[in-house]
Amino acid sequence: ANFIDCLTGYRSSYPIAFHFWYVRDLIAMVILSPVFLLVARNIPYLGLALFATPWLLKLQLGFIKIQWLGPLFFYLGCLIAVQKLDLTWLNRRKSLIIGIYLAMAVVLAIMQTSEIETFQHLFECCTRVVGTMAIWCASDLIAGKLQKVCLNLSGLAFFVYASHEPTVTVLKEVFQRFSKNTNSITVMVHYVLIL
Repeated sequence: ANFIDCLTGYRSSYPIAFHFWYVRDLIAMVILSPVFLLVARNIPYLGLALFATPWLLKLQLGFIKIQWLGPLFFYLGCLIAVQKLDLTWLNRRKSLIIGIYLAMAVVLAIMQTSEIETFQHLFECCTRVVGTMAIWCASDLIAGKLQKVCLNLSGLAFFVYASHEPTVTVLKEVFQRFSKNTNSITVMVHYVLIL
């Protein structure tokens, strides 16, 4: 890999500081935000399909590797804001959404450890979307002193992000040395312990 690829990961997907791919993609999306805005205003749902299709089908342009998850969710946020979509229905179904997500996470762990590849990627994509909604719902359940602590620490969010990925990777390596991911229960225990 050349210096530019090591710095940006434009061909290998990840820069050397791999957890900063998110920052790289965010800078690119901010630069392209006028395009996102035009699409969200003029062809909102066709635009959603244009961003979702390559993510769901794992399509690439060939000369550059794009992780379509970031642009899709960035566009989805733009779409929600521009079209003023009502998300209050999430408030009425918090427990249901969190429960569906937990069930989907268990099924996904079973699919991964059983090496069931049929529809695994599509199911993982759906799990990520439902997981995002579940995090929104769960964050509303935080109250009292914990809520104040979270609000006080929110200014440090970038530093938490910058440190959590290497920490999680190290913990995953440690757990895998003690117990291989041979079954879905082990995978779920790993995820819970890392959290």
